Amino acid sequence: MQPLKDLFPNIYTKEMLANEELKPFLPFSSRLAAVDYIVCDESDVFVTNNNGNMAKILAGR
Repeated sequence: MQPLKDLFPNIYTKEMLANEELKPFLPFSSRLAAVDYIVCDESDVFVTNNNGNMAKILAGR
């Protein structure tokens, strides 16, 4: 991950940006997945760490 951070120093996660705001969603995995989708869809760059359904859906956009 460090080489990516060296190239793109402004890498943030939703946990870094909205830790307190995420607390109500933590007991609900499907709601967290929806937040993940929205954040990834609205991001300028999306880097996946797996080849799951989320990556496939976003790649088709």
